[in-house]
Amino acid sequence: MKKIFAVAAVLTLAPALAHAAPNSMRVHTADLDLSRSSDMEILEKRIAAAADKYCGADRRTTGTRLISAGQRECVREVKAAAMKQFAARIESESKGG
Repeated sequence: MKKIFAVAAVLTLAPALAHAAPNSMRVHTADLDLSRSSDMEILEKRIAAAADKYCGADRRTTGTRLISAGQRECVREVKAAAMKQFAARIESESKGG
């Protein structure tokens, strides 16, 4: 059965990941059918872009195109936390909750 998840999720991140930005980021999913692998790929790209912005990895230091090790770790942790939250939400929705 095709189920469309109409959510505009706000992901609350662990305090350890706190930076100058608030401890949340928005990833819009209302236009996605998360039962489709192509839409899950879109979700992953949106999460990656939001994580880059949250961690400051979307801003480059003059003279380099590389992000710092701290930013890389932040992005990795934020993406993992976001995917975990979406997985829990999808599971809950599939059980009718």
